[in-house]
Order: sequence, then structure tokens, then C-alpha cells
Amino acid sequence: GYVPERVDAAFLARTDLRHHDEIAERAAEWPSVDDFLARGFGFCIVHGDTIASRCIADCVVDRRCEVGVGTEPAHRRRGLGSAVVAAAVEHCVQSGFTHVGWHCLRSNRGSIAVAERTGFRHVADYAAYSAVLPAENPGDLTEAECIDWALHYER
Repeated sequence: GYVPERVDAAFLARTDLRHHDEIAERAAEWPSVDDFLARGFGFCIVHGDTIASRCIADCVVDRRCEVGVGTEPAHRRRGLGSAVVAAAVEHCVQSGFTHVGWHCLRSNRGSIAVAERTGFRHVADYAAYSAVLPAENPGDLTEAECIDWALHYER
């Protein structure tokens, strides 16, 4: 079955889970792993030897935080993203955070759906600049959008 787990020092020390490197990399993006453990947070849903879904603090400033969410393609459409986000938001409420933010690409329909299901609301659209294709998942862009981006990159 699916098992929810908090990302703590013991979880970060594990090496037996597929996709564990992604969690370790996210914690390593902080000034130190100890800083992540002291100020950040993360929750995962584990299925067998695989981290099926995760919600990790991208940043924390005072009582505000931003979260990043991901569910492995083989485990999508089962409510795991919503469950792991709910665990993270509950942690935020219990820890006294006054704001939890979520950013995603307009094309990421799955992320938007999970955000809406877990009580987040759309606040604003804004321009974001990147050197990579603005899609996070297969199917985020239509064939016509892919062609437009290909032509744009060829210019």
C-alpha cells in the first residue's frame, strides 16, 4: 500500500527508495541539510521501494513558505498529490505559518488541479523567463504549442 512519511533525518539517510535522490537534492538546495531539517519540511508517500509523491518546502521566510509538489507518472490520478499536500499544509498550520504559496506553469494542468483540490486559489499570472520549454509533463503543451516553441528556439 501507500505509506505517508515525513522527511526527517532518518528519511534523508535512507538509500533504499527510488527517487530518493530527488528529495535529497531538494534538501541540499538549502544552505545546509541541517538548515532544511530545522526550518524546512517535506512529506512523501512511499509505495514499496518508490517515493510515489512528495511535497517539499522550496523556501521559508519568517512565517511564509513555498512548496513544490510532484507525483510520479505511474502513481498519478489516485489522490496522492492531494494527500501529500494536505499533510504539508497541516504541518504549516500547526507550525504557525501564515502563508503557503504554490507556483506552477500555466500549462501544468495536473498541478493546478491538485492546488485547487487542496484549497489553494489562483492569485496572479506573471511572466517567467526560462531557457527551457515551459512544460513539466508530457501533454502539458498541445502539438501546435510545441511547434510554436520549436520555431521560437530556432530563431
